[in-house]
Amino acid sequence: MTFLRPEILTALFLLLVPVIVHLFEFRIFKSTPFTNLLFLDSIQKEQNRYKKIKKWLILMLRMAYFSAIILAFALPVLPSNEDQQQAPATYVIYLDNSFSTTAKNSSGITLLSEAKEELYQWSKTLPNETRIFWFTNTRQFQGQSVEAFQQDLLVLEAVEKQRSIQEVLFTAQGMFGALKATNPNLIWYTDLHNWTGLATDLDLQVILRPLSALSRENITLQALELDQSNPENTRLILGINNSLLTAQSPSLRLFKNDTLITQTGTKLSPNKTTEIAFDLGPGTNFKGHVTVDDGGLAFDDTLYFNVAKHPKIKVLRLGMASQGMLNAVFDHSDFNLIQSAPETVDYSIINRQNLVILDGLTSINPPLLMALEQLTNQGGGLVFIPDMKASTAANAFLNQFGLGQFDTTHEGGHKVVDISSGHPLFKAILAQNVDEFQYPSIGESFGFKPTSNVLLTLDNGAPYLLNRDQIYAFSGPLIGPKTNFDQSPLSVAMLIEIARKTRPNIQPYYLTSGSKNEFNSSAVLSVNMDAQDVVLLQRGQSQIIPRQQQIADQRTLNFQDNNYQSGHYNAMVNGTFLNWISFNYSRDESKGSFAQPTDFSGPIQLSDNLTQTLNDIDTSEKARHLWHWFAIFALMCFLTEMFLLKNNS
Repeated sequence: MTFLRPEILTALFLLLVPVIVHLFEFRIFKSTPFTNLLFLDSIQKEQNRYKKIKKWLILMLRMAYFSAIILAFALPVLPSNEDQQQAPATYVIYLDNSFSTTAKNSSGITLLSEAKEELYQWSKTLPNETRIFWFTNTRQFQGQSVEAFQQDLLVLEAVEKQRSIQEVLFTAQGMFGALKATNPNLIWYTDLHNWTGLATDLDLQVILRPLSALSRENITLQALELDQSNPENTRLILGINNSLLTAQSPSLRLFKNDTLITQTGTKLSPNKTTEIAFDLGPGTNFKGHVTVDDGGLAFDDTLYFNVAKHPKIKVLRLGMASQGMLNAVFDHSDFNLIQSAPETVDYSIINRQNLVILDGLTSINPPLLMALEQLTNQGGGLVFIPDMKASTAANAFLNQFGLGQFDTTHEGGHKVVDISSGHPLFKAILAQNVDEFQYPSIGESFGFKPTSNVLLTLDNGAPYLLNRDQIYAFSGPLIGPKTNFDQSPLSVAMLIEIARKTRPNIQPYYLTSGSKNEFNSSAVLSVNMDAQDVVLLQRGQSQIIPRQQQIADQRTLNFQDNNYQSGHYNAMVNGTFLNWISFNYSRDESKGSFAQPTDFSGPIQLSDNLTQTLNDIDTSEKARHLWHWFAIFALMCFLTEMFLLKNNS
């Protein structure tokens, strides 16, 4: 037998009180003269012996019920196991509250609500002194009182995170270890999402409570992309996945700045991916979201996004050969053109540009080539315009970037006769039939042996414009004798489109859990601020300060290792609004398989209704309490004492 409140046993010293009362006779006897009644002497001696026995009996009764009352308050318990050598069971509860548990059961309530209600009703039957050890996907609770357990259970919500089987077992074993449990039992609430089974050599017993959904049909707004190749119209391309059993035609709604602008229906074939395109019109700098009508999981029925205002495209021109033309082309609010001589350029600013134009350089040194290569590795673009007297520089550039090799020089005038109209560069700028296009004339040019794409071809078969990735190389100057390329509409549109393609794509949204790719978990805000200024992400009353770094006029925000909610956040600095940052929950909980609660092996006790199992555990715990027996014993001793005292009178 053990005691739940052994500190109360210190009150046993109070047993000295009745001992002191009975061992010392405080009554004062006074002699009184009386007539001769010597014949009563023998009767009086017999009565004295009887009273002495009675006093000792009353003393023992009082000590007995005082002891019983003290022991009852100390909550004596006996091991519930029939085998007294086996340690008492220690229970830890794991409640899976991932998004997949928001599916509905046959009663029309979510699986998570079913589990919460079951645990709440069970907790109401527990004694107030009970301590509950449990954990969820995001929190651990060590030795909670029944009241605290009920309060936390009522406010518990579904979360994005899902623990793997290994994580659940590791956490449970850590809690059992802290309790020094020798007979651990894990009560496991789960919907068996991506269940792979348990090992047979576990050092704990698992009581599995499977949560079964009525249906696992679900529609998921998986992802979206923004197509901004046409400045006059931004297109949103939405990808929809489903796990339907039959074809459905749900309703889709598109909101722009919280205003409904489009509602349409689309037919979904079972287990097929569907793409839907929406026209958002011109303009940038707005937030939006898409919703779908679905009776399955709710967290993946909304997809948030924003179309950010594009920063200016940074263009660096090294050289002066085409100064007038390039100044006119990039004299636009979309561009920030700076000029520098190659001899005085600060190489550290090159990798902060979007596009670098080498305009008739007579030489290119290795440090400059290395800086340019670093720029292209970061997604920047290059345009090479040769100096006809610097074939060595042209050959060095071609070799460095794998475009081709210098061959010869063509001095006569030639015409551009072929345009690679299928290339993405020209798809956005050629709105008419290229057969009717007015081709420009070219004066001097180099002959190149290309090892890359040829976008423009001269009438002698020589290439005029080579391309690989974001790198472009002309074989001759853009202006000069017998050259009217600078007068052609093609030249302006082509150079502007080359520059636009170097503009980094702005992600329409980020994942709340963070992407494994750090680039996809970072946003760059083009804003010039002091290093000590901090960008806050604000949503309602919630504020988050992400990791951030200021480089020149750009602030990079890293969204990893923060707890974000799905929706729009306002990026603020010193109370000034900068932009929206949109987040969406990962769609991992929308995928995967669900095991059936059958044929489980290993240390698993399967329960179709854990309420009964928990009641059995509770009943077993109650049977071990002995305080009520001690209370009954104390009452019986007290009544016996009263009976003896009454007869004594």
